[in-house]
Amino acid sequence: MSAEKKADLTTARPLSGLLPVCAFLEKQVLFKGLKREELDLLFRAGRLLRCAAGEVILREGEPGDVLFLVYSGSVEVWGQGPRGRLELGHLARGAIFGEVGFLLGKPRTASVRAVEPCELVLFGRTELEPLLAANPKLRKLMEAMMRARAQDTIAKALAGKG
Repeated sequence: MSAEKKADLTTARPLSGLLPVCAFLEKQVLFKGLKREELDLLFRAGRLLRCAAGEVILREGEPGDVLFLVYSGSVEVWGQGPRGRLELGHLARGAIFGEVGFLLGKPRTASVRAVEPCELVLFGRTELEPLLAANPKLRKLMEAMMRARAQDTIAKALAGKG
């Protein structure tokens, strides 16, 4: 797997001037309740990354300091289960990933690869933390999403043991 091309997160560009991307973020359930000044902070914190089909975006075990949101295209998510590779799902427009490592400051719990060319909005922990600190509801919503995904992963792992 190490021969796979890894997405270069340093090529992500700022969201300033990308009005369709900013409008998309405003409509996401996660960010719907934010005030105008909080949205402005969100837009300043975000960057847009383009990935080619087949590029690995993150690998299980890597540091988890970036949160991702799919703007276009789709990605596949997998982890290592008791019997090898465990398919965890496909995510498309509007889906968030990387939240476990991002929120807990722990290594990645899964790997993600672009299934097709895709655009991802990414948020670094350092840039997004002020917004999370100022908006506990946002953090709680992200934590609820993380718990739901963890339950789904556990269910898939148990089903895979079969």
